[in-house]
Amino acid sequence: MWYLAVATQDEGVLSYMKAGYTHAEAPVELLRFLSLKLKTGWRFDRSRRQFVSTGGQRLSILDQLPEGSDIVATVPALAKADPTKLSDAERDLARYFQLILPKGATPEDNLRVVKRCDAVVGRASRCNEAARAGARKARRRARAVEHDEKRQSGG
Repeated sequence: MWYLAVATQDEGVLSYMKAGYTHAEAPVELLRFLSLKLKTGWRFDRSRRQFVSTGGQRLSILDQLPEGSDIVATVPALAKADPTKLSDAERDLARYFQLILPKGATPEDNLRVVKRCDAVVGRASRCNEAARAGARKARRRARAVEHDEKRQSGG
């Protein structure tokens, strides 16, 4: 079972809904995000809002995304820590980030920007592809139920 992660702007707290229990589009007020995994040797410089490689290369994708987009570390304490003092598992966890999209923005519309970024592992966005597939399946199921109800009511 996959999970659709959503957060309301007012709460600022992530909540998880089992996708199998929803048959409609998510409310507009819910913020969507993409989960990103940075390639080895990359980090996110929060003060400059750029990805930075160990070789000093800098990349920014926020200027290509909707206004109000933000990138946050999944585990902020590890992302801020000195990588040389982290275990292999901690270094791996420090590579995970979330691209928080503003109200009304969809992950699908912004996925290609993320996939083109040299700092991001291409497969990191597959969770969103699975989410889209799950949403399509839920819509098909909802249409089938609606069709059955119409047929049973004689309409």
